[in-house]
Amino acid sequence: MSALEYRAPEWLVAPSSPVEVTVVGAGGTGSHFLDALASLDFVLRKQTHPGLHVRVYDDDAVSEFNAGRSRFSPADVGLNKAAILIHRLNAFYGIEWEAHPRRVDPADLGRERLLVTCVDSGAFRADLGAEAHSWRDTLWLDMGNGADTANCILGHLGGTHNDPLRLPNVYDLYGAAALRAGDADDTPSCSMEEALRRQSLPINRMVATWGMTLLHELIAHGSLAYHGLFISLSGVQVSRLQIDPDVWAAYGHVHSDCPA
Repeated sequence: MSALEYRAPEWLVAPSSPVEVTVVGAGGTGSHFLDALASLDFVLRKQTHPGLHVRVYDDDAVSEFNAGRSRFSPADVGLNKAAILIHRLNAFYGIEWEAHPRRVDPADLGRERLLVTCVDSGAFRADLGAEAHSWRDTLWLDMGNGADTANCILGHLGGTHNDPLRLPNVYDLYGAAALRAGDADDTPSCSMEEALRRQSLPINRMVATWGMTLLHELIAHGSLAYHGLFISLSGVQVSRLQIDPDVWAAYGHVHSDCPA
């Protein structure tokens, strides 16, 4: 089967009220993504789109090793990540986004139209993918990264009622075991030097920017011929995940419209 095109749902491209967005994680990638998302919201509101209403969940406090690498300063140390970021963005753009300084469980979610995960925990992604088998019409943008590579994948959680083409999500493509395997070395860094050895400085900002770019293209143009991006700092390479059942089959995922 040849590559397909995904057409954005009406609730995303021409809504009657701001699109409800839930973001889980306001750390390395999440802090940069929220900054980019606020810029996108501002631009949308200057056009005919009513923009976005964002809720952010994160129970973690800013550490001294977050300053500079994420969207935090030394003055933010000890403050909740979600609270300080949303306070700053609300004041800067004159918006009323919501901060929820607590840990969120996949079972707490399910009413979102657009869900974005910027978390280190592969177990959370695996649990979310398993929990959401009965969800409908939720788009899930997941961003994850290693030391110098990253990916952002847009897919559907559960089945769909209103979208004729179901995009597989990160859980569909990689499976629970592969997602959980990434948690093996998830201990906090003990110094800025160690943090930078374990993770290149630009990678969080790059995946956040590409994640926002994917959403912008979908809203601005109303369709996508790809639904994911893979970023590597080695040679600065970015490749697309095509909307193509043959590509998905290489991951072990069979599209519902294809014969088993």
